[in-house]
Amino acid sequence: MNIPRMGHSSVMLPDGRVLVIGGHGTGFTSLSSAEVWSPGSVFTTLGMNATHDSGAIARLQNGRYLVAGGAADLGVAPGYDSAEIFDPATNTFAPTGSMTRARTNNMAATLTGGKVLVVGGWYDAGSTTYADLYDPPSGTFSATGALNYTRTHAVVLPTADGKAVVLGGQGTYGSPNREHAELYDPATNAFTVLRDNLFTGETGWYVYGVWSYGPVENRQMADGRYLLLAYKPGPLVTEYALFTFDPNSKQTARFVTSPTLPTSGEISLFDPVVDVARGKAYLLGVVPGTDPWQLKLYTVDTPTGQLFVPAANPASSSSTPRSLAASNYTMPPGYYAIASGMTLTQNHGVFVTGGSSTNDYMTNFNPVRNTMFVAPASSGPAPTPVPTATPSP
Repeated sequence: MNIPRMGHSSVMLPDGRVLVIGGHGTGFTSLSSAEVWSPGSVFTTLGMNATHDSGAIARLQNGRYLVAGGAADLGVAPGYDSAEIFDPATNTFAPTGSMTRARTNNMAATLTGGKVLVVGGWYDAGSTTYADLYDPPSGTFSATGALNYTRTHAVVLPTADGKAVVLGGQGTYGSPNREHAELYDPATNAFTVLRDNLFTGETGWYVYGVWSYGPVENRQMADGRYLLLAYKPGPLVTEYALFTFDPNSKQTARFVTSPTLPTSGEISLFDPVVDVARGKAYLLGVVPGTDPWQLKLYTVDTPTGQLFVPAANPASSSSTPRSLAASNYTMPPGYYAIASGMTLTQNHGVFVTGGSSTNDYMTNFNPVRNTMFVAPASSGPAPTPVPTATPSP
């Protein structure tokens, strides 16, 4: 990329380009820039009207994108109330109305009626208690009623009848983890508790929302259900499980894989990226205790639930850092794909942008320009070489 960044959002546009939005740069400084990558080309820098670091993004029904909120420099909360609209046809950002509250670590989803629900905040009781509803025709935000549970890093999912379900996340200050699901009804502008647990009859399962994966539609499968990753902390290891959300029934259900997903003792997993065209979902993970990081890519066949497990030994190494046709890979020294944007490309598989050159308390101060393709053999052809600028250290 042209600018070192992390904590940004990544979106594959309908024409195959990839948009990266905001995040923070060197010195933990929030960014007011975006970049667009075109297949076979390089990144082009775009200017935004405000900074957006860990804010919300939603794809509007007219094909444009709402970008709202984000932290101040150094990740300081509550961040900003500013919002703007990205138009893929013109590659431009235009300001729109401000939210009723400043927010960061917030998530959003476009409802079937066209309005956008924005939920969450960080270290701020007002933004974690009350959501915002954006009306695209008027370009204005209005406050909703109070959630039943304060939320940061929640997941917002639209339902088929014009409502929305809010899952998971944490309390205002990062605890406790939230199990309860809430239903938002725009007719009453109110939230009600939908159920007490993510999975019926089971406790201790949570879900965590991050804006780096772009709009919630990036998690939607061909049958309309959304695919997400749940986790259950234990005394020794964390368990992982995929689950689906059905917008028609408003129900969550385990998505059974064969074999089952490994625990954190073997891998630390990132959320799935859904490849609708190929009927696949990809879960990138880091082998614990490795430095340089060893990455593994797990592929799920979404129609059958078959899980393709990476081979035991790395099939590629840091001597080929640009593209990965194998499912195992050792990162170049001093490059960590932490808080990176992750999305699909039309011909190259999973596209990882940014990250950090450190893996300690200075992580947020030292982002990198690096990008990486991850193209599993089971997902289609291996990537073709793409011209790219030499990454900074």
